[in-house]
Amino acid sequence: MPESFRLNSTIAMNSLFISLGLPSTAFKSFNPNTPLTFFDTAVNVAQTDELWLFKGADFYRYNLRQRKFIEPAASMPITNFSRLAQKHLPALFFTGISTAVYAGSAFPTLFYFFSDETYVRLNAKSPTGTGIQPNMTLWETDEGPRGVLGVWAVGAWTNPDGTFKRRGTMVGLHGEGTRFAGQVHFFRNGEYIRHNLRTGAAAAGPVAIKDAWKLSSPFTERIDLAFYGAGAEAQKIFFFSGSDFVLYDPELDQVIRSGSVETEFPGFDRFMTRPQLFLVENMSLRTYLGPLQDGSLVDSRSIGAGETLHRVLVIETIDESTTSVKFNVLEQQDATTVQNFNQQINDQTSQSTAAESFKHNIQAAAHGDISADSFWGGEVNANFDEQGGTDRLRKDFADAVFTAVSSQVTQSRQQQVAKTFSSTTEIDHKERVLNEIEFTQQNNTNQTINIGFFQLMESFIGLLVLGSVKIAYLDGTNTRIVNLPEFSKLLDDVLSSSQPKDPIIKYVVNELSHIVDANNNKQSLLQDGSQGPDINSALITTTTVVTPDGSTQTLTVPGIVKAMKDWLNPTNSMVGRNI
Repeated sequence: MPESFRLNSTIAMNSLFISLGLPSTAFKSFNPNTPLTFFDTAVNVAQTDELWLFKGADFYRYNLRQRKFIEPAASMPITNFSRLAQKHLPALFFTGISTAVYAGSAFPTLFYFFSDETYVRLNAKSPTGTGIQPNMTLWETDEGPRGVLGVWAVGAWTNPDGTFKRRGTMVGLHGEGTRFAGQVHFFRNGEYIRHNLRTGAAAAGPVAIKDAWKLSSPFTERIDLAFYGAGAEAQKIFFFSGSDFVLYDPELDQVIRSGSVETEFPGFDRFMTRPQLFLVENMSLRTYLGPLQDGSLVDSRSIGAGETLHRVLVIETIDESTTSVKFNVLEQQDATTVQNFNQQINDQTSQSTAAESFKHNIQAAAHGDISADSFWGGEVNANFDEQGGTDRLRKDFADAVFTAVSSQVTQSRQQQVAKTFSSTTEIDHKERVLNEIEFTQQNNTNQTINIGFFQLMESFIGLLVLGSVKIAYLDGTNTRIVNLPEFSKLLDDVLSSSQPKDPIIKYVVNELSHIVDANNNKQSLLQDGSQGPDINSALITTTTVVTPDGSTQTLTVPGIVKAMKDWLNPTNSMVGRNI
């Protein structure tokens, strides 16, 4: 008898990064004088929900209302601001923007970019009230480059030669509302200046931040980013200091909410500059196809004695958009379906582990295993005398993967409707028909019989399989991923002299030697007998699944099955049966 389930597809997942949760002081690269930051600067994009975030030579687009990065989520180079414009953004700004300021509703097409003490003004040339064109290649520089001394009120922070008196981040934010429209707020080294764009003079300051704003420490000492929210928060200001934020109402002059940046803004935390070690785990989703089953009853008909019943069985789509999920990864793995699948996982991992996750600025060019699409499993805050912290995060990740599959199945199912017709002429929207089946049955008995029409469902089982693990070191600048045999050498290179490496190696070995599988058994991913820790690339494990008829079946897979789940996926077929 053939097996009930057979392999349908194997989808290689993006790498899962799990932080070992070591303190920053454990690393050579840690510098207590370097503040923890997410981005170099941020700027609101006119009358939109969009925020632009700059880091190094790149920038990102973020939707403040939806709390997610705008596709493509990958970075774009600052040189985009100079590709087509006749008056180009000077090359000085290509390697980084230290401060970006929108001029506000009083001057809705103007933006100011600063590179330390030098600035330029960019004109977006978009009509008032329509929002700034996302095509920044058309923006033109219409003022500068010039030094801030003698032009801006922040010249009060400079020496006579125009250089800043002290090192520190200058944060700019446009003013809005009856009190501040046409002005710019500047924060630097615990001080505040307000600049009047209409007069070119100081409207306030320099004064201590604590004397101008009702903020508390650490915001009175250092503000790293400032921008407005969206929707009901469009006139309220988010201030960042390190990993903390406050939401400030400038009209009421008070803080109305505070918390952790990574909790409030999913996805920001992977950009924090902080050294850390990661387990880089490569998993795959293996799906198995099972027997067909009857779904819900679509229609029923009676056939009198000696009569013949003819029906047209139709599956059609009710969706006319081009953005909805029309398929799921169980039935096909085209680029669009897999991209949607990965995005759903990414959204869920960002939300579910936001309170403890620890993500870093990752540099895709530095190593092929790291990309902006990598998943992040949070951090274990490793207690080297305990085991099992990483398994909890793998379970969270498995839940996110299976929830994403279920979501796709639900969305694709919602776009389908099953109907029966007496003839094809009754079909209203033939262009939406996914499948059309002719059904004819004659009743040769002397009794009435009843026919039920069912949409057929395909049974699936999904196995999330852990195949291999590497070790990564990231600090926002350096990126290094090694195989397990190179783990000890990596620790020699990156750990400070005060941090012993043996407890870390022992912890990782224990974690990878006691992985709880889907059947609640402990499995080892490591090779026995090797001089140092290494992955058993020849590892084969089995797992038992229950088939639709109640019997059991053993599936053999390479790696360790971390989790499993079953689904019933609607097909494009219907069937008529006696009921």
